Amino acid sequence: EVLETLLGVVARLCRADQTYMFRRHGEQHQLVATHGVSAEGEAFIRANPLKPERGTTSGRVTMEKRIVHIHDVMADPEYDHAEGQGNAGFRTMLGLPLLREDNLLGVFVLSRTTVDPFSAREIELARGFADQAVIAIENARLFEELRDRQAELRVTLDNTGDGVVMFDADFRLASWNHNFQEMLDVSAEFIAGRPALEDYVRLLAERGELGDGDPESTVASYRERATRQWSAERTRPDGRIVEVRNNPVPSGGAVLIYSDITERKRAEAEIRSARDAAQEALEQQTATAEILKVIASSPTDVQPV
Repeated sequence: EVLETLLGVVARLCRADQTYMFRRHGEQHQLVATHGVSAEGEAFIRANPLKPERGTTSGRVTMEKRIVHIHDVMADPEYDHAEGQGNAGFRTMLGLPLLREDNLLGVFVLSRTTVDPFSAREIELARGFADQAVIAIENARLFEELRDRQAELRVTLDNTGDGVVMFDADFRLASWNHNFQEMLDVSAEFIAGRPALEDYVRLLAERGELGDGDPESTVASYRERATRQWSAERTRPDGRIVEVRNNPVPSGGAVLIYSDITERKRAEAEIRSARDAAQEALEQQTATAEILKVIASSPTDVQPV
């Protein structure tokens, strides 16, 4: 809708009957937006993507990477897109490349339904719009990449076994996964307010999650350590043991990772217990062997035994 509005503004400024915005996709041009084009004409273009050939305005712009001004397509010996011309009814056409450095991102086309070449001033106006369109397309591409990365990150976070929470450069809640909420019993209402790190730590401290110390002192300690890497283990009120790892972000903020290590700690305790029992049994066996050795060497003298 924004592009269509801008195309309408350019059409009025340049006295164009129709305007088209194409985005390059491989070897074809995909129609992004139009102004002044009939529904039939737009449907035809979408169903028949243009290729980089000299027989069309956009194709010629793609091949030459420069502005192409065709005074009358009906009189141009190279123009052979008769079906498209019949659907849209254009005669004079102006095509401008959308270039980022030397990379062609797309083509901007203006047309008139009568033979009426564009003036130098109108071409310059269209050129200025094309330059701005390049910025808009590049920003849209970067936004799509960012959105895709965020979606990938969300899938990764939601499928990891750890609880993950991220605070931004102002140390306000920026991102988290479901495991974090579940592991720390943090309500959706609290999360919705995008609390600051201090508010989050205060919540845990007041619930007795962080020991018996003064909550405000605990909050101050967490805030002071937020820019450093550290790890710690603690036992939650429900008996579960969690490992907390704080990782500062270079651009500001921090990521806290919570791992439920209850089973690991239980296994370690069982291993220690088994090891201690084995050590005690070995000591008893050694002592018994020593006694038997003495008995064997002193069959008639009980005093050494």
